[in-house]
Amino acid sequence: MQYFDCRILPRYRVDAVLSLVRKAAADFSKLHGCKINISVVSREDTPKPTSGAFVEEFSEAVKAAKNVEPKLMGVGGGTVAKYFRKIGIPSIVWMTTDETAHSPNEYTKISNIISDTRVVLKFL
Repeated sequence: MQYFDCRILPRYRVDAVLSLVRKAAADFSKLHGCKINISVVSREDTPKPTSGAFVEEFSEAVKAAKNVEPKLMGVGGGTVAKYFRKIGIPSIVWMTTDETAHSPNEYTKISNIISDTRVVLKFL
């Protein structure tokens, strides 16, 4: 038995990804004379991403408070924002980081927390 954890960005539909996986499995099976069974153990369809004025205004707050251009992108994993978006509350996830999240010796800097607080205050 093999498990595959697939973190799908919000702009892709889960059914489309599953279709590609099933096609690849069928092609592999035909080529190598084997059988692959695919079953979904856990599935969470991603709600529509937040866009529009909410994102634009927050981006402007980042620029004003930190003098940087924010990168707008999807997150291929679960965040609490997903649950807010599911019930219709526009939500974004943002932070200043050294890219150490979920790794050995994960840390954050107090200076990043303070500058992120300035962004939120500017936004509000």
